[in-house]
Amino acid sequence: NQQKVPIAMEVISGDEIKELGKNDIEQILGNISSAIVNKAGSNLRISLRGISDDQPENRVQVSSPTVAVNMDGVMSNRQQSGQGLYDLERVEVLYGPQSTLYASSTPGGIVNIVSATPKTDKFEASSTLELGNYNLKHIEGAVNAPVIDTIALRAAVSITKRDGYLTNGGDDEDSKSARLRALFKPNDKFSFLVTGEITKVANYGFGGVTAFINQDDEDEPWTSAEESTGNARKQTQKKIYGTINLDLNFATLTVTPSYSKSSSPSDSSMEDPPGSGNLVTSVGTRDNYEKGIEVRMASSEDFLFKWITGLIWYKSLDEMTNDSSNGSYNRMHNMQQTKAFYGNITYPVTDRFRATGGFRITNDKNDSYNLEYPPRPGRTVGGAEITNMKYTNPDFKVGIEYDVSEKSMLYSDLSSSYRTQGMAFDAEGNTFPSEELKSFTVGAKNRFLENRLQVNIAAFYYDYNNYLAVGGAQYVDQKDLNGDGDYDDTGLYDDSIGGTRDETIIQDDDMGKTVGDVYEYGVDLQTSAIITEKDKLDFSISYLNSKFKKLFFDFMDITNSQGIADLDYEGKGKTYSPHWTITASYSHNFSLWNGGVLTTRIDARFKSKFFMTWKEEALAIDTTTYEPMAYDLRGYRDQEAFVKGDFSATYAHPTGTWNLTGYVKNLTNYAEKTSYIVMGGGRGTMMIGSPRTYGGVLSVKF
Repeated sequence: NQQKVPIAMEVISGDEIKELGKNDIEQILGNISSAIVNKAGSNLRISLRGISDDQPENRVQVSSPTVAVNMDGVMSNRQQSGQGLYDLERVEVLYGPQSTLYASSTPGGIVNIVSATPKTDKFEASSTLELGNYNLKHIEGAVNAPVIDTIALRAAVSITKRDGYLTNGGDDEDSKSARLRALFKPNDKFSFLVTGEITKVANYGFGGVTAFINQDDEDEPWTSAEESTGNARKQTQKKIYGTINLDLNFATLTVTPSYSKSSSPSDSSMEDPPGSGNLVTSVGTRDNYEKGIEVRMASSEDFLFKWITGLIWYKSLDEMTNDSSNGSYNRMHNMQQTKAFYGNITYPVTDRFRATGGFRITNDKNDSYNLEYPPRPGRTVGGAEITNMKYTNPDFKVGIEYDVSEKSMLYSDLSSSYRTQGMAFDAEGNTFPSEELKSFTVGAKNRFLENRLQVNIAAFYYDYNNYLAVGGAQYVDQKDLNGDGDYDDTGLYDDSIGGTRDETIIQDDDMGKTVGDVYEYGVDLQTSAIITEKDKLDFSISYLNSKFKKLFFDFMDITNSQGIADLDYEGKGKTYSPHWTITASYSHNFSLWNGGVLTTRIDARFKSKFFMTWKEEALAIDTTTYEPMAYDLRGYRDQEAFVKGDFSATYAHPTGTWNLTGYVKNLTNYAEKTSYIVMGGGRGTMMIGSPRTYGGVLSVKF
């Protein structure tokens, strides 16, 4: 019962996810008031209460996420585009640091995805067929089969194919996934659950549009920034993980080993320089490996006090290669390793009052290697970025909880967490410190009116230090003004590859990476009311104030000499932090003459203005004067206040064996901005959410 857990959290049921056609994290978390899903390249990044990953959207992930997405309790530092989101029991959203309770130590929180487990006591099967506009075809199926009294199997499959939302076919979907779970439970003391999953994706990725300030200024907001999508992105991911549970009477021992591999070949072609007719082809691969094990012990229900302790070992490896027909190439290697120990104790001081204390010690190691040819300005040919970083960090949690009554609880806690950075170093090779968050929360969970009204509220204050801002450096291709292949009075630099181009360096003293500090405070109110036996209303409102205490770019003399001032963001707002977020969901049941039920539901969301990047200006080179200049990004980087809504109607057959849902998502066809890429100068490129979609879902249970 989440009402008995002293953590600010929300839960979405698997039935809601399936019946309403919520096939990705963006849709699943759509009604979570403090959540924003940021489309970034081929992956999704989740922001909770403004704690977001602000690395460039087109950069390979080499750092820990700010919000972890864990599948069936398996720790992962990678956020894929939504694989595995079928045959689910529920999705849990936990706010703030959970470093003394979970393997993941992410500062923003955790999203736990829980898939359906095999059952040894009954046979059951289900299937789902969804059809919609943009030629959407989605099929799901699951079968639970007891083999003998002690062994059960559960198989599930999901196939989705949809045309792209963008005019060039981008932002499409073509995925196939299958999962097999086997449970061995010889008695009440021991169980072993093993899961294997394979997913294949072949699509063009999210894609971007030319940045705009206001949707009303665009004839078709989903017009792609590129005429064609290029070659489809292909990815194969294989996972195997297990859960071993052993009841030791005084405690339960849980062991969770895991291994996964994803592979993505790539090939592309483009004119270089544009319009020259010189076609350059590139061939490459990107592989990611993850493996780990968590050993956890938790107290039994009748123990004197509640306690949990765990050991974690986790390792991930990213390898990327790219070779071009013009002789250029790129080699990237990034390894992350985490070792951690955590423990948490909750002691009942009285029948109503409990105190909690928790501790964690984490050791992180990151080895990165990035080799590019031709080298970027300032490096020798064949030069490489090499980073070997080690972090050791203690985290803690102290808290109290008090039962005002059987159905009302007050709680408060002070906790900490941290996040490492990969390939983050200054011009002298010094690594940046880890990002660290201290969180103070006060909350209450209540049920009134004989459980017809639920009211949960939490107020929080975050102190976020060593926030890493990336992007002070800008490299812009320019012509060789005098043909001497060397520096000249405008600061141009020849890349020494053929002598045909120069590159202007505009950067700050830390190679475009600067550390800042952030503070946040806010309040989340969540209510759920059964108004009548046929009417239900869910309502939430969140207030968030997130500001930089410190963020300053001290640019080089060459930049200052052109009249471009240093940048100071103190007191200005952080990314993905709307002041106000309001969500509401109202449903009504109509009892039909045949015993069936028709349920209509409307969902509405309001978010006030927020920024997709902290940058107010992008520094680049004026193509006429060849001098540094600043491009004003305000407006383009801003997501203005907006309202979005969805509608659905579900018919449930009186036998309970099948139901049929019709839906319309994004009723107003609003183009919500989700991420912004500053590219050299001008408006840049951004990614936007889905347009208006409609369809039907038929779900059958046996």
